[in-house]
Amino acid sequence: MESFEKAKQTALKSLAKRPRSVYEVRKKLEEAGVSAQTIEETIEYCLGLDYLNDARLARDWISWRLRENPAGKLLIRFELRERGIDEA
Repeated sequence: MESFEKAKQTALKSLAKRPRSVYEVRKKLEEAGVSAQTIEETIEYCLGLDYLNDARLARDWISWRLRENPAGKLLIRFELRERGIDEA
């Protein structure tokens, strides 16, 4: 896979299932064999449309985690790091 349109469709399909971090989308595109330049273009496209927003994802994840399936700070930090979101 190499075209921007195919990469964009792969990213959007992944984002339609659930919110994802920039890291997760980048990893998905790398696994699909997309070039680094096309990955960056696709991520910029998704960021520009606000489909990718790591700060919002972290905020929503923490809120969900505390409300639905309570966990301590260490576990939440670990889960966010797994998604490529570091503490800011």
